[in-house]
Amino acid sequence: MQDLLSHFQSIQRCTYRTDIPPLGLGDRALRSDTGWGCTLRSGQMLLAQGVQRALLGPDWRLERAERRGGGETSSPFDGQGERLFWDQPRSSAALSVHNLCRHGEPAGIVPGRWLGPWAFCQAARAAWARSPEAQALGLELDLVMDSGGAAPVLHRGRFGAAWWAGGAQGEEEEGLGGTELPGTRAVPGSSASATSPREGLILLVPLVLGLGRLSPCYQSLLRDVFAVPQSIGVAAHGAEDAPTFQPSVLSSMSVESIDPSLALGFFCASLSDYEDLCERLAALEARARGTPLLTVSDDPYP
Repeated sequence: MQDLLSHFQSIQRCTYRTDIPPLGLGDRALRSDTGWGCTLRSGQMLLAQGVQRALLGPDWRLERAERRGGGETSSPFDGQGERLFWDQPRSSAALSVHNLCRHGEPAGIVPGRWLGPWAFCQAARAAWARSPEAQALGLELDLVMDSGGAAPVLHRGRFGAAWWAGGAQGEEEEGLGGTELPGTRAVPGSSASATSPREGLILLVPLVLGLGRLSPCYQSLLRDVFAVPQSIGVAAHGAEDAPTFQPSVLSSMSVESIDPSLALGFFCASLSDYEDLCERLAALEARARGTPLLTVSDDPYP
């Protein structure tokens, strides 16, 4: 239980705020995301967990950092990562509610209106790709999705390019640096570059797993996904009667209470980490009895 509490207390938190710089223009400008920004805030926390793992590693804990610093803590996330989520319209705050709303406009995001995880994922990818500060972290952020409503397909070779240009941490000594996975090619619109090394990959997978409530056939699969080492959580919105959580209090909710419209998040620190994720997701697919969360394919990415 102590390990769980230590982990929980070390997770970055993004919550509703008031008196922020205006969202929108003129008389319609808003100064709060209270009541409509739940998907944005849960999505920010998911992405913050990915950035934190990239900068500090999966085992970083606030408690240990405070002990070493005599009650004070300072980390690379405080400088490089935290400012990405500040509630400011400037480009350095790439993942602020302001920039997510702006870059999510083509996906239908309007300040003050409810939005779903699919729209959030589109906004996050666009905001990340257009931010020099986000790109400077050396991370790729991309989506695995299917616009037709079927289970999305993760092509194993699609994201190998994220480590082509020198290999992420750990690839050189494992002999995997520059490894080309079957079917790998550059993805238009992706933040991957064939000329700059990548330090990791954040994958978002928007899903609809039921109508009105989470379908029972997905409940055990969702529990298993949360246990995958590369998982960084889920982004979802809450209904009016959804449970409310205080950031400093450890609470729980049943899996069946999760809204069926959600986005899974994964962080891979290296090519071997990504290959391991593919294997784990393929194993989950084999146990899904025809209703997988997503499928894994060795075919070339179309």
